[in-house]
Amino acid sequence: MKKLLSILLLLPILLMGGCKEQLPEYTLEVPTPAEGTTETAQTEATEPKEYREYATYPVDQPKGTIVGNNYYYGDSRVICYYDTELRRTVTLCSQPNCTHNDEKCIAYLGGGNRTHYEISENMVYAIVDDTDAGGKLLFVERNMITGENRILWDLSSGENMVRENVVFSICDDVAFLTFREFEKAWTADGTTYWEKNIRCYSYEISLVTGKQELLWEGEVPSFEGVSLNGGGIIPALCTKEYLLISDIVYEGVLPATAEEYLQTNPTGDYGEYVFEILPQIITQNLYSVNRKTGEQTQMDLSLIAQQDDTCMRDRKAVFTQDNIVCVYDGYTGKVASYFEEENIGLLSYLDGRVVYNVGELDENGETLYSYFWYDLQTGEKKQFQEGISIMVFAIRGETKDYFYGYCAGRNCFISKQDFYNENYDNVF
Repeated sequence: MKKLLSILLLLPILLMGGCKEQLPEYTLEVPTPAEGTTETAQTEATEPKEYREYATYPVDQPKGTIVGNNYYYGDSRVICYYDTELRRTVTLCSQPNCTHNDEKCIAYLGGGNRTHYEISENMVYAIVDDTDAGGKLLFVERNMITGENRILWDLSSGENMVRENVVFSICDDVAFLTFREFEKAWTADGTTYWEKNIRCYSYEISLVTGKQELLWEGEVPSFEGVSLNGGGIIPALCTKEYLLISDIVYEGVLPATAEEYLQTNPTGDYGEYVFEILPQIITQNLYSVNRKTGEQTQMDLSLIAQQDDTCMRDRKAVFTQDNIVCVYDGYTGKVASYFEEENIGLLSYLDGRVVYNVGELDENGETLYSYFWYDLQTGEKKQFQEGISIMVFAIRGETKDYFYGYCAGRNCFISKQDFYNENYDNVF
């Protein structure tokens, strides 16, 4: 069985930057079958179709996932958002009776489960990954007003060459993109493969000219049956001024090949052998690079460990360094220190605040957490949960007035006011 060792967690990045402008007023329409269509009527009688309501306006310059109180779902083959006021999912399409399931729909991107998009003004930028179905891997631009589509980069590869783990982020008029590339090495039975000649690449792409600039590349050792990620830029934290780069160096004696290992350990597990050795010879370096001067500043590695989409906003990331809560700013390349706290187990950067928890063991040896938020502007700190094992409402994103997250076994929303006041009965 193919095993995975994630040396660097490549992020499914979707920035959640704010937007002060509200959307214009709009109406929603419900798709209806054309009159006199017998086939449609018969189909609906036996198999009711699920639909999303659709917007009948051109969207006025959205950015990221926050457009007023509309929350965009960035991992979807269809561009759609949840309207927290109407409590409905809306597809960004203005065509009456559109099914939103093919290229005729202006909001349809296609691809499989790994299709991902970001919105910037009237443009949608997307990695459309249809490789599971034998299709292409594309980085595209879609004008949501005109429907015009532009392929910025065809990342598709040949039968034995694979590109995957494509992560990107939009910053002003450029895109930062990173991916992993490898060659398939087939086993004797011809049904399974492992990876060899693995390399990682990071690029900047001009959204105006389409010009590509290679920012970083690195080689990753290959071991039969073991998949390794590599280093590269961290797209959500890169700007025209600074790059944040994670460089992974393999030092010392690398593990033996599968053939060499099995000669002396015929009943051993080669994958487990590799997993035991690799952590002992891996060195990770995280550094911020001033793109104008080339100066590099070493960063604390805990910044990598705590990355996810709730730790980053507006090219900034929150992390801990020696029990000090800090924020890295991708525009300045600097780190600002805020407050000291021990035993932090979770960090999020939401609503202009740091949301975190502190763990303590109870008499049964179970870790219980108390939750706090800290306002980065005012320095105010407040506790809002105490002595629980899991967060009642686990935040995953936000709009202007609402948090999106997981609560009581389902994905849902809660107003920020209710969240801070612990009124969890008001989730929807």
